[in-house]
Amino acid sequence: EDAAAVLRGAVPERVAAGVAEGPRSVAFLFPGLGDHYPNMARGLYEAEPAFRAEVDRCAEILQPLLGLDIRQVLFPGDAPSDAAPSASGIDLRRMLAKEEADPAAERLNRTELAQPAVFVIDYALARLWMSWGIVPEATIGHSLGEYAAAAIAGILSLEDALTLVAERARLIQPLPGGAMLAVSLDPDAIRPHLGELVSIATVNAPGLTVVAGPDEAVAALETRLADAGIVARRLPTTHAFHTPMLRGAEEGLARLAATVRLRPPQIPMVSNVTGTWITDSEATDPGYWTRHMLGTVRFAEGVGELLKEPGRVLLEVGPGQTLGTFVRQRPGEGEEQPAAIIPSLRHAYDRRPDQAVLLEALGRLWLAGVTPDWAAFRGTERRRRVHLPTYPWEKQRYWVEPEWMEEEAAPVHRGKRPDPADWTSIPTWTRTPAADPSTGIARVLFVHDNSAAGEALATALAGDDRTVTVARFGAAFGRGAEGFTVRAAERDDFHALADALGGESAPQLVVYAGNDPIAFLLLAGALGNAGIEAKLVAVTHSAQEVTGAEPVDAHAAAILGACRVIPQEHPSLTCRVIDVTDDASADRIAAEVLAETEEQVVALRGRHRWARGFRSVRAARPAAALREGGIYVFIGGMDGRNATFADAIAATPGVRIGIIDPRIPGLGEIDFFLRMLAPDNPARIAGQAVKALVDRGVEVRVERADGGGGLGAALRRFDERWGAIDGIIFSPGAEHVGDLAAVAEVKPAAWKLEMEMVEEQLAALKDALAGRAPGFVLVESSLAGVLGSFGRVRVAMANAVTDAYASLAAAEGVRWTSVAWDRWTVGAAPEGDELWITGNEIAPSLDAVIALAGEPNVFVSTGDLETRIRQSARVAVEPAAPAQLYARPDDLGTAYEPPSNDLEERIAEVWQALLGVEHVGIHDDFFALGGHSLLATQIIARLKDMFELELPLKVIFEAPTVAKMAVLVEEAILAEIEGLSEDEAAELVG
Repeated sequence: EDAAAVLRGAVPERVAAGVAEGPRSVAFLFPGLGDHYPNMARGLYEAEPAFRAEVDRCAEILQPLLGLDIRQVLFPGDAPSDAAPSASGIDLRRMLAKEEADPAAERLNRTELAQPAVFVIDYALARLWMSWGIVPEATIGHSLGEYAAAAIAGILSLEDALTLVAERARLIQPLPGGAMLAVSLDPDAIRPHLGELVSIATVNAPGLTVVAGPDEAVAALETRLADAGIVARRLPTTHAFHTPMLRGAEEGLARLAATVRLRPPQIPMVSNVTGTWITDSEATDPGYWTRHMLGTVRFAEGVGELLKEPGRVLLEVGPGQTLGTFVRQRPGEGEEQPAAIIPSLRHAYDRRPDQAVLLEALGRLWLAGVTPDWAAFRGTERRRRVHLPTYPWEKQRYWVEPEWMEEEAAPVHRGKRPDPADWTSIPTWTRTPAADPSTGIARVLFVHDNSAAGEALATALAGDDRTVTVARFGAAFGRGAEGFTVRAAERDDFHALADALGGESAPQLVVYAGNDPIAFLLLAGALGNAGIEAKLVAVTHSAQEVTGAEPVDAHAAAILGACRVIPQEHPSLTCRVIDVTDDASADRIAAEVLAETEEQVVALRGRHRWARGFRSVRAARPAAALREGGIYVFIGGMDGRNATFADAIAATPGVRIGIIDPRIPGLGEIDFFLRMLAPDNPARIAGQAVKALVDRGVEVRVERADGGGGLGAALRRFDERWGAIDGIIFSPGAEHVGDLAAVAEVKPAAWKLEMEMVEEQLAALKDALAGRAPGFVLVESSLAGVLGSFGRVRVAMANAVTDAYASLAAAEGVRWTSVAWDRWTVGAAPEGDELWITGNEIAPSLDAVIALAGEPNVFVSTGDLETRIRQSARVAVEPAAPAQLYARPDDLGTAYEPPSNDLEERIAEVWQALLGVEHVGIHDDFFALGGHSLLATQIIARLKDMFELELPLKVIFEAPTVAKMAVLVEEAILAEIEGLSEDEAAELVG
């Protein structure tokens, strides 16, 4: 019945089609660690005698080496059921349940067991394929997989290969743990970010590199990459494989390798060490295997060598489908492509029987032009062959439409200015006439803080046949004759408000009047999630310094930072800010709110209207410039940008550098301190920067203070030791406020606390500087406050607060300069992004900033700042030109089937946009289309925003087709409706 249903087309994803052009050369790809899981290939062990015999043989050889039967580790407990748990073939509750520790998986993940276990499956599976007449003409392994490749190639006997693998794993297990991070960059682009402790471990594909090192160093790198908008994902490993952290195992492995017999390859093998074909001398050199353990895995180069053979078929021989995904990431032009990329086993979340996956692979090999030994495959079975119809000649018309050249728009300056002295800008306010009110706004939503000024503005907005819905902050959510009441810190209230105003009654203009940035975020996130297309206007009170006479509410300035990010994450919304003081009448504010204007930040002061802009300035060097013998103090740690600035300042003869950091001891203890901490500990990295200054001959003093009154006391001790301080550089930590998080993910209590912590640091500095007049005080900020950054709304808000706080401090007699830095790196800029401040530009850019000391705000932009602000706004409000989409691959093996409903269509559109593939069919496999975990992260984020479901990353493994994912989303929604427990519903829908 199952076969008949498949042949009738009832299960289209199980019907493979293709044109066989043979004979084809086959290469075996052997995976290493990463995709292994308990009971991998158990179905083959129970059903395929040839496979079982090889596993048993390996287990007997490993028994004395491991002191246990590896089969107990590979196949623990009862055999798992292959029954499909739902219409989607996915166990929804299991997949969305919180992760629970699996003792079998934990045991298998131990390095000394994982490596032999994966080798056994790789090797036994290869022998099964060879017994069916699928014999490789080339082999390549990935990391540990190279041992299986070498055994099949004849370099190592099975006994010697197992001995090396088992001993290698035993030697690695007790070594210090480490971390590995997959990064969506090429090796040359990632190197400037690495630092001394992190190494490139594997180069898997173009734009896909894995780096590794100590846990804390990798965590710090992960944070830096997130700040730069670079996608990265931590890998589930116990050690930093293929890095110098494994040197403790080098001597033992070298001794053992010298005792085994090494032979020239009988089947050509591509080396991970060199990225090309292994030579006879390399294959017979015992030292090769230690170089293999410690060096970078050059898998991407090795695949390039394999593909120089036209029309080669690549067969992945082992658990998972990762290596095939790496191959699919290669560019489509300029080099040969494989005829087919075929996996042999399912990945961990696939619930299909192992035999079904293997037999499908055999069928795909045959479709690709590889002829198995059918007699060996059938054994004693007899089959009857029938002829199938040939091509149906569908008479489909293919016409290449001519491309019409559009007139090129006026050129816009996007480039990097060569001289760092030209990178500095200051904010300007220009008097402008009042803008004309829009006559096309019929529906307005007005949310305010329940103040008298808010009520007056509500009255002023009503008129000219406009419908104004008012929502006031209150103690509970409700709807009455006078409008809504919402709680300012309750996400659900704002979502209920947005839902109540959806459809045809949706507002065209949304006005928020108040100084609470968290409430403003909750409102914006609710509007965006509801798909409401509107102009969003924030009316703040004294959040901007215009005349220099008004007091500044720096906390409210966070709304300006949020306003830069909101349209980038929710293109249905535009966002502008109007800042007012008490002398602005409600009628005048209402007219400005309704105005048709592209000005994003406007202020009303007295009788005048002001629009904010930025003017490039280039100052002569004033008295605040660095001077010989000067005294300069760094506050906020030496494990980030400060270390680079200190190194630049130290080039001035005779300078003395003070450091205020609660983590670093006095200089007399620093050598002991450095020995006691792990190499990648941030405190140790800061200590190393301090020691480097001392070794350079700079006079350094360290004070351990952490804010509050301690900061002022520490500065006084510098005065007593050295005299008056010439300059201070302070890092309030605004760049490290939380992880990536979207506007719609605001957590009111936690985010409010984070903002308060930044403000407390700024207040402590202001108090400590009272009565002081150093040549300069630089407080570090970033351009995120004015340019925005997708997924970094908290960083944008914190930097906007930092910028505004400089004006607040000046009003109290404390002068400092908030410096909004562009992105920077100590090395070369990432490929394709020229606007970074790079290593040799850091010192001159610091000089340019110090030359402007005394200005409250200085913005450092390597390109024209006004142009970049306009471009960031244009990206948000104008539909982006679609990226080039590539034709659907021919070797997917599944017939194209378009979406059959709206849900499938919306999911397919997300896949097409991120994968760059035109016409994604609902049964096309995500990984076969070239998807990988980094893309999966972005897809889940889009679906989360689209359907308001908290979907975990592993959903892409459970539901790797549009059809399955659509069913899963539908089931998750129904599960919520049908009344799961409160905890289960929260886990399903967030």
